[in-house]
Amino acid sequence: MFEDGFSHYIDDDRPNTNGYRYYDKEGNYVKYKLFDEKMRLKFIDYRDLNLQRTHRVEYDLNGRKRREIRYNLQNNKPAFEKYYDINGNCYLSVWVNSSGKRTKCVLHAGINKAFNHITDAHVYWVESILKDYTNPFLMLDELGLLDVFRKVGNDCHKIVTLHNTHLDKPHVKGSPYRRVYKEIFDHKDEFDAIVFLTEEQKRDVEEDYGTDERFVVIPHAVTLDKGAILDKSIERNPKSAITLARLEDSKNIADGIRAFRIVVDEIKDAEYHIFGYGKEKENLQALIKDLHLENNVHIHGFTHNVNREIQKHGLSIMTSRFEGFCLVIMESLANQTPVVSYRTKYGPETLIRDGKDGYLVEYNNYEEAAEKVIELMKDSKLQKKFAKNSLDVYKRFSYARYKKNWLDLFKQLSK
Repeated sequence: MFEDGFSHYIDDDRPNTNGYRYYDKEGNYVKYKLFDEKMRLKFIDYRDLNLQRTHRVEYDLNGRKRREIRYNLQNNKPAFEKYYDINGNCYLSVWVNSSGKRTKCVLHAGINKAFNHITDAHVYWVESILKDYTNPFLMLDELGLLDVFRKVGNDCHKIVTLHNTHLDKPHVKGSPYRRVYKEIFDHKDEFDAIVFLTEEQKRDVEEDYGTDERFVVIPHAVTLDKGAILDKSIERNPKSAITLARLEDSKNIADGIRAFRIVVDEIKDAEYHIFGYGKEKENLQALIKDLHLENNVHIHGFTHNVNREIQKHGLSIMTSRFEGFCLVIMESLANQTPVVSYRTKYGPETLIRDGKDGYLVEYNNYEEAAEKVIELMKDSKLQKKFAKNSLDVYKRFSYARYKKNWLDLFKQLSK
């Protein structure tokens, strides 16, 4: 943070960030540094004497320079980018047009090849790797690279993996498809397999696109070690609920807080602990105050010990608007903590066995969610029964089964 020859001051215009403005010996504001929560340098913005931002240098977690962005001084938007390898050598230069799209680019590092579009460079790089293998498997995990994936022409088995709902707002059955998902299913014949996380999502897509042998379901696996994470010394509060999520609108945590107003009216000493961070924090704190829940509902920051934190509570609450699978439900069950969740698409109905290790309630019905929370908090015998049943998640979603599913798919495609 300290740098010889410069004085620095915290950026008061951006509260809750580790940003600092740097001035030279002549009093000129010459650069801005942003650090993460562990005070690791994220980037430096450089400015000229007219206070115009000229360029930004970004750093990885090891403090290495990875990208430099040059800005158009007329509109303060990126115009040119350079990418660096771990040794500090520039391996890629990219032009950015006025609409923010990457266009022409040049590969360096001994390749010295120019492309008219960044996508073409990506395709060239992937194909240069695939050519050394016989019948390789190429998997698309980041849907933002779908254009690259579709253009790769080598003889390979193409597998698309889906990690989120395909539904756009309002994220319920019948909602329009998100653009990238529509493109995938409209061109499904180009792929050897499309892997869903849940049967429910697969069924919904089949209603629109018909059954297809390319559609495969492989859920996530529990990767936690039951013997290692379950700690009998932790005192669990049966009248306490927990939510772990980003504090964003999509997580709809406000409904959990509204439900808890009803819970507290019935159980005065009930507690609700929310772990996470995000732009909705102030709105959620205001809601807590408006509902007079300051003594019952508490927002914490990020926790580094998720398992231990979950085990302190009698149950979890999940009120998201949409999910892809909802790993936090799996984590809760693995920590012997039942879940009260909306029937969000997708994940909750796959993970929670309604009335056995948790409760599923209709989306947006926080009154019903409150009833289920009250039921579990008041009936310790039922809560313990659900907690015991929740450990079945280790068998239902075992890593051995997950591994077998993937190996079976690879074998099938190799025939």
